Amino acid sequence: MSDVMKRLKILSLLLGVVWLWLPLSAGAETWPIKEFKVFQKKPGDLTSTKVISSQVATEIERWLKRVAQEYESMGFKKPTYGKKKESILSSKDVFPVYVYPYSTGAQAAMGDVCNTSRNNQTGKVTLYKDFNPIMIADSGRIIKNGKLTSEAYQDFAHELFHAVQNSYSLFNQDCNAQPGGWISEGTAEAVGIEMARKLKGIPPNHICQMGVRSFSERLYVQPKRSPIISFCSPASRPYQTQSFWQYLGEYITRKHVKKKLEAEEFVTPDFRYLHRFFNTTHPMGSQSKEYAWLDKVLYFSKRYGKNQFGSTLHTVYSRFVGTFSSYWKPKRRNRYPAVGSGTAALKEKRWNKLIFGTCMEVQIKKGKAVPPIALPIGPVAARCIKVNFNVRERVKLTFNVSGGNQSLALESLAISTAGGKKIVRRHPGEQHPNKLGHFIVSPAPNRMVPEVYFIVSNVAQDAGQTVSLSPSIRIVPEIVSSSMAKAKKKPGPIPTPKEELENSLESHSWMGQAYQKQRPPCSAWSFEARPCGPVTRLELALESDLAKNLAESIQPPMSLDRPRSVFGAIAQKGGDQVVTDLTAQQMEILQQDGAMISMTLPQIQLGFTGTISNAHMSVSKAVNPDGSDNGGYRAVGAYVGDCGKGYYPANGTVTIKEFSKYVMRGTFSAHLKDAKVLNSVQYCGSVPVARPISGDFTITDIDWGKNQSTPKVGDDAIIDRTVEDINEVLPGLITEDLRQQAKDRAKAQKKKNKQQKKSKGGRIKQCNNCQCHLEPVFCQSNPQSPCCQFCDPIFNMCKGNQPSPKSAHSPSAQAKEAAKIQVMRKKYEAYVDSIVPNPAIKKMMMDTFDRAKTINEKKIFMMAIP
Repeated sequence: MSDVMKRLKILSLLLGVVWLWLPLSAGAETWPIKEFKVFQKKPGDLTSTKVISSQVATEIERWLKRVAQEYESMGFKKPTYGKKKESILSSKDVFPVYVYPYSTGAQAAMGDVCNTSRNNQTGKVTLYKDFNPIMIADSGRIIKNGKLTSEAYQDFAHELFHAVQNSYSLFNQDCNAQPGGWISEGTAEAVGIEMARKLKGIPPNHICQMGVRSFSERLYVQPKRSPIISFCSPASRPYQTQSFWQYLGEYITRKHVKKKLEAEEFVTPDFRYLHRFFNTTHPMGSQSKEYAWLDKVLYFSKRYGKNQFGSTLHTVYSRFVGTFSSYWKPKRRNRYPAVGSGTAALKEKRWNKLIFGTCMEVQIKKGKAVPPIALPIGPVAARCIKVNFNVRERVKLTFNVSGGNQSLALESLAISTAGGKKIVRRHPGEQHPNKLGHFIVSPAPNRMVPEVYFIVSNVAQDAGQTVSLSPSIRIVPEIVSSSMAKAKKKPGPIPTPKEELENSLESHSWMGQAYQKQRPPCSAWSFEARPCGPVTRLELALESDLAKNLAESIQPPMSLDRPRSVFGAIAQKGGDQVVTDLTAQQMEILQQDGAMISMTLPQIQLGFTGTISNAHMSVSKAVNPDGSDNGGYRAVGAYVGDCGKGYYPANGTVTIKEFSKYVMRGTFSAHLKDAKVLNSVQYCGSVPVARPISGDFTITDIDWGKNQSTPKVGDDAIIDRTVEDINEVLPGLITEDLRQQAKDRAKAQKKKNKQQKKSKGGRIKQCNNCQCHLEPVFCQSNPQSPCCQFCDPIFNMCKGNQPSPKSAHSPSAQAKEAAKIQVMRKKYEAYVDSIVPNPAIKKMMMDTFDRAKTINEKKIFMMAIP
């Protein structure tokens, strides 16, 4: 079974055990105190000094109260915050905010639940838990022109969120091992900026409030508190990791809105997920422990009774860095300050350098090999590759990886592009030992394919065990051209799946394949007369670009978001219409001479370079106006032998410039003759040249046949990977219980298949020994024998009772079958109604069921029903 079919079968198995969840109410903790009071003095001072106006003090109190109400409504625990009486004469408890001038630190700060005391005599420092921390603010920095600065609103919300964090055992369980700043400061920064935007309409102040940090360095950053720093500086990495936490919040929102949103388009993040994250206690204080915690909460943290993400950090991080690389685009910038002036290419280059450092660059040129790229990459980090194109057609790019600990590298690495819409990760069933996957790159308006960025991330399945890698990445382009038939291009940007579909239905390009094949030995004739012996075969063909997109989307390494996008656009347009358009496009392709080229060579092996001048070459001819075949062309020389007994020797020329485990690259040429003339009985003499042909090819699809065995992959590995893919598209759809059910069902089915196979083998063996003359005596005396149990058809034939083949088609049999099909159809339709909300997709699924011809074919669809 192919990797694609195994993937689709497992997907069907998983969907067959999915049920629907009902929303469950989530109880939220009530905050007994939501009032704040500004004290214009240093904590511990007895007297106050007025440093801000009463209006500003009131605004601080109002703002913090509003933020507190919002945090309470989001389900967060009440803060760990030292309360104080509003005044000497009041019994009302409030949270104090001490405002006074100080020269170091941020605009505001919140006391840590883990504190230290120092013995002035001995100098000994003691660590202790302080459950009465307080908030302070610098009067000289929170005011501008007599009003609170926009940063002050963000900072007060940020610091109050620290008080919220301090109430969770994740942050206070061990003062010697608190979460690193990438968690504590990163989440507080993300929430603080969002509170100012959501509740006060204060937009981010500068581009760095998008969370610009170096993601070429590891995600984990230990320092919890930092000195005064400028945003985007290396020291601010704990704070700037807020982009990761904001992405998770936006991801949740995006998956629950009906409108289809672009990945880089800003949506209001739902930070309620952090309450579940913080409620999950786990040892902290080191990189491996904190990654293990994040893996755990990403997969198991629940909302409304179901998992919110259902994915590991390996999957989530690759999508995050791919999506974040597209934040330079207008749909993001309209909520943030601009990336800078200049062209789109300049903005993209500037943005990716900010977050990934200098990108490695490669050039794609027709007929030129691409040298491998050495790409050192740290644990839970990402690097970028910029690919520049000097071609105009659509290009298939295959990514191969080698070097270092290869098995670990392939499992850990993922490659993302198109703003996170396309991601390939090593699939367990991949045959090629070095291959990660491939992408299709499309042309831009009125110009060559522009530069394209690919983001490479490194996160092991067990994120805490991720190691630094130094892989060598080789990008192999598939480019084919011919002097006869030409590719058709409809350049244009592809912002939506619908536009991509329309574009691909109006353009076509070359696809190539090479494979090894065994033919009869060359003892009866020479190779030039007829292909014989072991051969290498090359097939080049013009195909609809939709075929290329489909091939890209259903490759096992590709994340499921891509096929969902492609097939969703097909369903929206209508499956029948797409088939009609494809048929018309195929006819347009076949109306060109040379749309299909086949070359057969004496078999060559890895490393071969050189010219073969006796290649069999067949080239298609333009079809007749009615679509009927019009023959073709062949590359042959002058007739050899007696007329009618000789042959036209093959003389196509193929030059192989590179033949490796990654690629076959070379050129071809021939003087073609009309096949109809060659096949003429009267013509065995000189045949005129009809057309010349030449071209070049770089082929990445190489089938080694029996020379390369398919790796044995357990169902568990395939299921684990498929669960990751499904939960990436539909967050939390497959729970751990459902995953285990799928594995149990797969094991049970495998056992059943094994038993049936064994039983079938026994049946065949026993039936070979069943003879008609033995039946009357043998079965009466031994009815439980395998022969009598398994071989009913043989003994029915002996008795003359074997049903006629025509009886199955009798009116009564047809009526019974039709009734069964009607029952099956109703059951299948009810199942489709329960899982598919989109009417177009629903219709497409039912049409597919109806097109199945036999009742056995329809039973295949019923296997998906629980």
